[in-house]
Amino acid sequence: MDSIRLELIEKAIRFISGEAEANQVKQNVNSYVQFAGDLLDVDCVFVDIYSEDNLNAVERIACYYQGVFLSNINYNLVKTPDAGLVVNKPDLDSSDIECLFIHDNRLKFLETESYISMPLKRANGDSLGFIGVIYKSPKVDAKTVGLVLQIIATKASQIIEASILEFKLIKRDLEGDEIKRSEERLSFAFEGARDGIWDWNAQTNEVFYSTQWKCMLGYEDNEIGNSYDEWDNRIHPDDKDQVYCDLNALLDKHKTFYRSEHRVLCKDRTYKWILARGKVTSWSKDGKALRVLGTHTDISERKIATIALKEREEALRILADNTFDGMLVNDREGKYLYANCRVVEITGYSIDELRQLNFRELSFYKQYTQQQEICAAKSVHVFETQIQNKEGNDIPIEIIISKIVWMGNQAEIVSIRDISDWKKIESELIESKELFSGLFRNSTMGLYQTTPEGEILLVNPAITKMLGYNSLEELQKRDLSRSSYVHNSKREEFKKLLEEKGEVTGFESAWLTKNGDTIYVNEGARAVKNLEGEIIRYEGAVLDITEKKKVELELIRAKEKAEESDHLKSAFLATMSHELRTPLNAIIGFSDLYKENISVEEMITFAKMINTSGHRLLEMFEDMFSLTLMECGEITIKNECFEIAPFLSDIWDLIKKEQLRFGKQDLNLIFSLHPSVTNLKILTDKNKLKQILIHILKNALRYTNQGHVKFDCFQDIQDGSPILRFEVKDTGIGIKAEDQKVIFDPFRQLNDSYSRKIEGTGIGLSVSQRLSKLLGGAITVDSAINMGSTFSFALPYEDQKSSSRLREPIILDMNWEEKTILIAEDDYSNFDLIQKILRPTSAKLIHAVNGLEAVKLFEIHKDIDLVLMDIRMPVMDGIEAIKAIKLMNPDFPVITLTANTTVEERENALAVGSNGYITKPINVGALYRIINSYLEEKVGV
Repeated sequence: MDSIRLELIEKAIRFISGEAEANQVKQNVNSYVQFAGDLLDVDCVFVDIYSEDNLNAVERIACYYQGVFLSNINYNLVKTPDAGLVVNKPDLDSSDIECLFIHDNRLKFLETESYISMPLKRANGDSLGFIGVIYKSPKVDAKTVGLVLQIIATKASQIIEASILEFKLIKRDLEGDEIKRSEERLSFAFEGARDGIWDWNAQTNEVFYSTQWKCMLGYEDNEIGNSYDEWDNRIHPDDKDQVYCDLNALLDKHKTFYRSEHRVLCKDRTYKWILARGKVTSWSKDGKALRVLGTHTDISERKIATIALKEREEALRILADNTFDGMLVNDREGKYLYANCRVVEITGYSIDELRQLNFRELSFYKQYTQQQEICAAKSVHVFETQIQNKEGNDIPIEIIISKIVWMGNQAEIVSIRDISDWKKIESELIESKELFSGLFRNSTMGLYQTTPEGEILLVNPAITKMLGYNSLEELQKRDLSRSSYVHNSKREEFKKLLEEKGEVTGFESAWLTKNGDTIYVNEGARAVKNLEGEIIRYEGAVLDITEKKKVELELIRAKEKAEESDHLKSAFLATMSHELRTPLNAIIGFSDLYKENISVEEMITFAKMINTSGHRLLEMFEDMFSLTLMECGEITIKNECFEIAPFLSDIWDLIKKEQLRFGKQDLNLIFSLHPSVTNLKILTDKNKLKQILIHILKNALRYTNQGHVKFDCFQDIQDGSPILRFEVKDTGIGIKAEDQKVIFDPFRQLNDSYSRKIEGTGIGLSVSQRLSKLLGGAITVDSAINMGSTFSFALPYEDQKSSSRLREPIILDMNWEEKTILIAEDDYSNFDLIQKILRPTSAKLIHAVNGLEAVKLFEIHKDIDLVLMDIRMPVMDGIEAIKAIKLMNPDFPVITLTANTTVEERENALAVGSNGYITKPINVGALYRIINSYLEEKVGV
């Protein structure tokens, strides 16, 4: 308390010495009063001064009440607590304010705990007046308040005495009417320290507006003139009639004083509420006002508060009239003070009849009196009883009695609630409770209540049985937050949904039983909240769906397996169609050309292409045959003894030829044979080992575009036994970790789309893996995307080779010398074949190796008359290329020329605008006829 007292005293001293920030504005009596109120945190601070002629006559020159300055008053000190201050005796009183200030109605209803005042002294020691504070719930002790007031009183006395002296000097210097006018203006200024003054000359219609009057509206002193219109034009249009009505009442002598509350326009175009007060200070002989003097007081805050209070009172009245409960206010004797509409509905009495009644006349008076005695020491009491309405019917009601102050007097507010429906519901609830209890105990569905933290409050026997417990007590020991869900994240997800939506249904999850088994449940629950909106518990139901879930999982696995099988079948058929027809097209096509007049060089070239395509078909059929035999379990192992070194050299020579066929001459091939195996002979199936290694090496060639492919063979030890390890390392595209699990499945390819760049059926690795197991070995793979792959024995890689068949060519006599045909074909041998087929027609041919190049060439060469389009091509497939061309010219003829024979692919091509569909091997006659039909059509156009 000493530290607080010192701090307050220090602040007071700083303020009166001019050091505090609050002292940056000009100090006057109001500033001291406001400073004292804010510093001491009291309800009211005021300054009163004595009349020079009568020390009992007091004029209040400043009153700061709860943050607002009130208007000033004059009163008599007789029988007030400050009468003793005339003889310099400080006053401290804790009586009711209404007893202390019987003349000041504004302060009359304050509930005070402390009242302290200090005398104000003139320089010669005479009494000048006093400064006082009134407050409830004191923040500091009375002694501290007295010391702070004494400090402030010292400085305030000087300011007030100086103001009085200045007034006297002005009065002495002025003469005649000017003296009187100055006295009146100064008197007004003194009375309202923060009020604006106006002085209206009714004869000339000139008005004096004080600086404070202008400042109140946001203007500088020089921004408003002295005309009557300066005031008139600023009055709010809605208030003007009442303002002039009040003013005319003064001018017509119906009233002695002019008083008007109205809105005045400020400089910032907003309106401010003003209390205008004035009186006529000079009349003419014929009774007309000559001069009117008055003040403007800013009452915006009070007015806004008053309006808000009225709106609140109206809202409360509406609320009271529309509430479900009856509200009745009576005095201590039971006399009616107020009743809402609901009381009329419950009792059947009208408001006028209730005014005439006394509670002693009501049927529940006896019990009401008893309850009054019971709750005498309480502020609120609740009880149930019955009331007899006007018609004599008994109505069950709930009574709530509260003590209040009504219009300044002690009273009671009685809330009357008709609980007839409640009583009926209560009876039904008892029956429902018994019914629910039976359902709860006997339900096969689990029912529960838990806290948000996981504490079990209540469960039915179905849940205890479901989780393998014997009783609720045993189950309550379980920590649901940690051990209820198999995956605890599901519990957090369930809680989050409950918090967001308030209710969850059909939530499926896996739970743990007492012995650790997993069961699947379908759960629904709702979050129960308290009045503050906080979740206090969860209520839910649980259904064991373990058997259903098992069936669903089996069905899902079966469905996925069927879908995968269907996809693999479709992909395999499409791939096999392409892989068979592509080499067959080259074989049959070049064979047909042998009947034409061709050179020896061309014959040799055609023979090589036919041979290459034939071997490709042979290899593919060998892989398919091997896979079929292994599926049937009829493949046999034929071991023979042979040297490994020459065996591997032969394989490596074959791979180098394959390098040329793949067009990867820039790829670095590395063959490394460990000295330990140079002269090594082994006993195994030589042909199957060759098949395995060729597949692995070709696989590396296919998927490596730059860098190297390295082939190693060395002896190694595995599980304590000597083995030969064959490793093929490449710097190719690599394989994703998840894809490494499926590359050994039959017919599985990592890219089944039309735009895949790598040929193959997808059975080579599967054949190699199975053969390696037949030889007693195993294939492993280590790979990463863009980092290459390492295949380790015994995992051979497929090479597709097949036999071929011949077809008789049909050469038609066509002359397309002035026609240009764009051929989109990624396989160079197929392009050569098409080129040879169309050579006799003298047509100009343009070659594109993929769909994107075909689109670009079509845009560049405006003389193109027809497009032959393959479907499966890298970069952009034929389907997308047809779309792009048709977008540029919807009527342009595009013939699909592909090894794909499935109905789906044919429909896809025709759907995007293909004008014809020719399959490989090419039927030369059919090709000639369809091309000629569109070229003749263009000629006709």
